[in-house]
Amino acid sequence: SIGEYAFMENRSLTTAVLPSSVKNIKDSAFRGCSALKEVSFPENSEGIIIGDSAFVNCDELTEIVLNSVEEIGNGAFKTCDNLKSVTLDEGLLVIGPYAFDSTPYADIRLPDSLRVIGNYAFNYYKGVWDNSADVIRIGPNVSEIGYTAFSSIGATSFEVDPDNQYFESKNGFLMSKGGAKTITCPSGAEGEVFVPEGTLEIDDWTFSDAVKVTKVHIPSSVVRIGSVNFDEEYIHGEDGSIIDRVYNVTICCEEGSYAYRFAMENGIPVEIE
Repeated sequence: SIGEYAFMENRSLTTAVLPSSVKNIKDSAFRGCSALKEVSFPENSEGIIIGDSAFVNCDELTEIVLNSVEEIGNGAFKTCDNLKSVTLDEGLLVIGPYAFDSTPYADIRLPDSLRVIGNYAFNYYKGVWDNSADVIRIGPNVSEIGYTAFSSIGATSFEVDPDNQYFESKNGFLMSKGGAKTITCPSGAEGEVFVPEGTLEIDDWTFSDAVKVTKVHIPSSVVRIGSVNFDEEYIHGEDGSIIDRVYNVTICCEEGSYAYRFAMENGIPVEIE
């Protein structure tokens, strides 16, 4: 193993070649190694676990091939400001929360072995990246996807392996298997989007990152709309307090439907269908 804080803030380290004996890179092992340009992971090794914040703030890293990695910990590559190319090898099982938060890695290719994608795994506070993948493909073994996991990826649709037992895609949305619940509207969606017919629930955060969507068509089958949905702007008074809010989206639905009542109660513009 490479121990916790082993090379933390070593600003002269430029290259790290990991031997095949390494199975665990512990928390913050290379944290703040601002001159680190190259990290070589061994090929044909057994599953390597990368600990929490292991490579956070390694600003000179531009690309990395994660051979033999089984788990990427919480914030492992967070704020690696120039990390644009990452190869995720087959055998990877877990991408932890915030794993690539605030990095420009956006042309993602997820391996079929992957099982878990944590909250905010591909997150960026400034929005989506220009080099984003057009489609996010979810493999057959993914069983857990956290909230706003793909907020920095400007894809316009999801595709899900038909053998996946937990998720599917419809109308570009990531949905629960069977289509009862939306999980995520892709961040790169623009203009009008259509929640699939038969949907019962729009989950929390579904539209939180789809800031370019201007109209959402919601079928009468929907009986719940979760929190943190739909782009809004707050209007502040002279003392800085919030006095009103304005939504930048219109809900299109049948009069009297749950979506209609939700929109009216929350002051969201409505277009009757």
